Amino acid sequence: MKFDGPPQQFLLQLLKTQCAIGSAGGGAVIRIAKDDKPQLVATYPPMQPDQTAPVWLAKSVEFIGEVIKEQNTIVAPIHSGEELYGQAPKQHLVMVPLKSESAVRGAMAFVVETVQPAVLHHAKERLELTVGLLSLYEMRLTLDRRQSDMKRLRQSLELVAEVNKYTKAKAGMMSFCNVISSRWNADRVSLGFLKGRYVKLTALSHTEKFARKMKLVQAIESSMEECLDQDVEVLHPAHEQATYVCKAAKELSDQHGPTHVCSFPLRRDGEVFAVLTVERAIDQPFELGEIEALRLTCDLCAVRLSDLYENDKWIGHKAVDLARKGPAWFVGATHTWVKVATILITLALFLSIILNGTDRVSAPFVLKLKETRHLPTPWNGRLKAVYVEEGDAVSRGQLLAELDTDEKVVELEILLAERKSHEKEADVARSEGKYSENQLWQAKVEQTDAKIKSLNFQIQYAKILSPIDGTIILGDLKSQINAPLEKGQVLFQIAKLSNNLYAELMI
Repeated sequence: MKFDGPPQQFLLQLLKTQCAIGSAGGGAVIRIAKDDKPQLVATYPPMQPDQTAPVWLAKSVEFIGEVIKEQNTIVAPIHSGEELYGQAPKQHLVMVPLKSESAVRGAMAFVVETVQPAVLHHAKERLELTVGLLSLYEMRLTLDRRQSDMKRLRQSLELVAEVNKYTKAKAGMMSFCNVISSRWNADRVSLGFLKGRYVKLTALSHTEKFARKMKLVQAIESSMEECLDQDVEVLHPAHEQATYVCKAAKELSDQHGPTHVCSFPLRRDGEVFAVLTVERAIDQPFELGEIEALRLTCDLCAVRLSDLYENDKWIGHKAVDLARKGPAWFVGATHTWVKVATILITLALFLSIILNGTDRVSAPFVLKLKETRHLPTPWNGRLKAVYVEEGDAVSRGQLLAELDTDEKVVELEILLAERKSHEKEADVARSEGKYSENQLWQAKVEQTDAKIKSLNFQIQYAKILSPIDGTIILGDLKSQINAPLEKGQVLFQIAKLSNNLYAELMI
């Protein structure tokens, strides 16, 4: 009676308790689906996915129609092939109807093992008495839902009252975002309004100033436009059966999170004019009740936020809005923009016939190279000499710079001497028949050879050569002669300037 968990778990606990009280070997809850077919809701003991249904459960599906017709408890014997002729059945099926105000919506089935009618009758009475616990649980769920609805309504009305305190749009919208952030434990709450064809971020929780060039702002606006274009609530991570697109919301979460993202469209007269985006920590997903509360809040506050936004516009913007409404008065309220577009196109064609002119556009641009080569430092060392400067034209194979190899040469001579010593020791061991010692010295010879090979490679590539014909566009290194260099540090950048340069224009 005090259980407040999910319905499936409640039904399992209820069946367990009923089986204990009514001395039943098993129980099940069967309801009638929308297509008038019986549907198994819960069983005790729980059945495995690959388990075959017991005989009593199959019988209960057959008798469900009779229970609904009679609207009373049915007790039916279950005969088995092991019974003798005329012997009383050991198992009985007890089916108790689940009644609602209008009709029977299903039944609870139990299997009772007894041959005594008194025991069977006693079990039937107990099972009928315990069925009422299901209705009590449903009433408690309904009451909880109503209380949750009232709580959400109270939260929304309190937020409406908070927004109504302000006459300035910026203060009201900032308060709207801050209150939502605190009450729903959100990391960031954003409010954007439709301006032209795009959504412009207008308010950000706990942030008074922000620039539209910020990557965070651009990501939020893209997520809002995704919600506005589809005119639906967009959640990320999305449910498996979700039909909306949440690509921009995913990018917002990945780049500035990870977070749960939920965007709500704000409508007035059926048209979306703004979007609210709420972000919360990845370990705190939005529950269904919270989403419904946020949806109700957006619906109740939409008109007030729209009024604040419209009244806060400067006089020139209001004049433009008035000018937009003017054509409706001039050409009529139906198909206004089609008529205006037809008039403007006709006028444009007429002017294009009788007038001549030149159209000019200006655009910033950046010069870029299709192909460049980077020459890094092959190993840690010091710069010995530099033979070119930035802007010099070079040819393939031309010497550009050299690294100091004095230490490498000395180290190479030492390794060569060590190798001779190891070979000598190996020969002595072989002549004395010490084959294990000979193998040890041979391994040291091979190890020394590997070091010699590595040093020869470094000395060979100490000279930096140009891999292509081109021009030095990066590499002013004459001031760094004798300076230490790290492996991988870029020394020169060479590019072909002919047939390799292009301009990228932003129009």
